[in-house]
Amino acid sequence: MELKLNTFDVKSVKPGQHCSYDDGVLHINCDEIESMVKEDENIMEAKVDIASPGSSQRIVCIIDALKPIAKVGEGTVFPGINGDVCTVGSGETNQMENVSITVCSFFDQTADDTYLRVREALVDMSGETAKYSPFSQMYNIVIEIKANPDVDSLVAYKAVRQAKVKVAQYIGSLTLGKEPSKTQVIKPQKAVDGLPNVCLILQLSSEEAYLSDTLLYGTSIKGFLPTLINLSEMIDGAVVNVRQHYGGQRNPTYFYQDNPVAMDLYDRHGKDLNFAGIVLTRGYYPTLEDKTRAAGYCAKLAQMLGADGAVVTVQGGGNAHTDAMLTVRECEKIDIKTSIIVGEMGDEDSTDFSLVDFVAEASAIVSTGNREVLITLPEVKEGFGARNIIDSELPCEKEQTVPLNHIFCANNQIGGWNISMEVY
Repeated sequence: MELKLNTFDVKSVKPGQHCSYDDGVLHINCDEIESMVKEDENIMEAKVDIASPGSSQRIVCIIDALKPIAKVGEGTVFPGINGDVCTVGSGETNQMENVSITVCSFFDQTADDTYLRVREALVDMSGETAKYSPFSQMYNIVIEIKANPDVDSLVAYKAVRQAKVKVAQYIGSLTLGKEPSKTQVIKPQKAVDGLPNVCLILQLSSEEAYLSDTLLYGTSIKGFLPTLINLSEMIDGAVVNVRQHYGGQRNPTYFYQDNPVAMDLYDRHGKDLNFAGIVLTRGYYPTLEDKTRAAGYCAKLAQMLGADGAVVTVQGGGNAHTDAMLTVRECEKIDIKTSIIVGEMGDEDSTDFSLVDFVAEASAIVSTGNREVLITLPEVKEGFGARNIIDSELPCEKEQTVPLNHIFCANNQIGGWNISMEVY
């Protein structure tokens, strides 16, 4: 499987009379995008804004972020959602760099779903608090969507899901026929003798609720065993986030399309390691039997890839930590050395035990910081996405104190985070 990947740098995003891309400048006609989103009768309102790095702006109530992509010639992106259910990851794909389709919405919790309700995810575009989210460093095309309250929640959320990938594909298509900033070919590479083989074990999330799931080729992962996937499939949008739980630990679709760990391993192939491939697994398996089965299956797949080592990642926290730690243990049993990326969940003073679960074999741990640390957000001039931060009565532009886990991807555990903790 071979994918020609064309990258187009976005140097600025500006309002325009129509949507276009030329010489690094992306013009957005907000009315055009709003009309596109509202083509679905299950969406009642849509509002589009542009958030720029360094501006006194705050984006709140984020549910997902996507990288604009489009197929050159035949093929599809985001299979099973806005495209045919067909295998992706080959042919030619255009992608935009330094810009995100950032989608904001809110779905009321149900009486039996108080824990898995929508949680806050926000980004400050400037100031001291901007450093916590990687999305503060790129342009955000912010789409605030309000679904029709009279339709079933599953129907409403499906409409929002289709709208977000539709916009990401449309914006990506503005690059068609243009000259890319760079081009590379993504394909499996031959192993180099004498270098260790390292795979990525990428944990997705499914808590078997419609607001806390991940889609693989358009379908929920809640019933699947670990499997293999090509890097190029992920670039083409084969994995889509629908999880709306804690924002700091959320893995948005953007970081499946452009996964920092996977891309780093791919780029290092033949230099200091051989990139052996990607194992997809699930977090939040419901029983110990399920968790043990999946952990052993991950280790088996890694062994089939010929891995000497594995990087293990986590999506979410708590229960998912157990899945990841058991995977570490099973890999180490068959002499596959592991390093795990995991966020901490201690109290705000970091005095409590920070890891929900731990195995003795986990001797190489990369921390993404303590999600409970309190952060004071300064007052800003503009707020996008909603009037209030979730669980706050203050207007979103006002100064207020929130846990770090309110900040989008602040504790992201698949490589897209800016902070960590160190042991002294």
